Amino acid sequence: MGLRSRQRRLAGITRESSLESFEQQNTLKGTLRRSMGLTWSIEHLAHSQNDVAAFNLMWKDFLGKIGYVLIAYEAISLWYSMSFSGIMFVFVFIKVLSCGAIWYSNAYVTLGEHYDEALALSCIHALLWVVFGLFNLNISRKIVPLSAIYFTGTAMSAWFMGSNTKAEVARARQLEKLQFIAKG
Repeated sequence: MGLRSRQRRLAGITRESSLESFEQQNTLKGTLRRSMGLTWSIEHLAHSQNDVAAFNLMWKDFLGKIGYVLIAYEAISLWYSMSFSGIMFVFVFIKVLSCGAIWYSNAYVTLGEHYDEALALSCIHALLWVVFGLFNLNISRKIVPLSAIYFTGTAMSAWFMGSNTKAEVARARQLEKLQFIAKG
């Protein structure tokens, strides 16, 4: 429903009366300004904005905690697969790379920073996993690209929250228009 139709509905204006002359419509604007429904609408929009912001913060916090769990998993998997072979250096490097990618992805989703670093490290980790898989090396089973999966999930969540934020900005503009009409 558009802003004008909502204003008419709140003021009790029917479709027939909205088609009346210009002078009569100007007197109806005074009725709209004094309408109690307008105050309820403003409060409802503000409450809706607070609910969405609280949900976004809760979701970002949850995704951040998942990042810490994945870092712990990567460290534990590194600890349990310790062996002194020539490929061990590569394995440790990839695990550190994975932890860094998860850490930056966590910072991206919770703080909105380090997107480029998270993307680069996640892509490098996934690329190394694919290369080791193509050469059929045994290490490819131990270095599953959790960081790339986590980054994809957090980036999609942040993208959705950004789209949701755009809707909330539109609601805020609508709220400003309603407040302007109420004051005017």
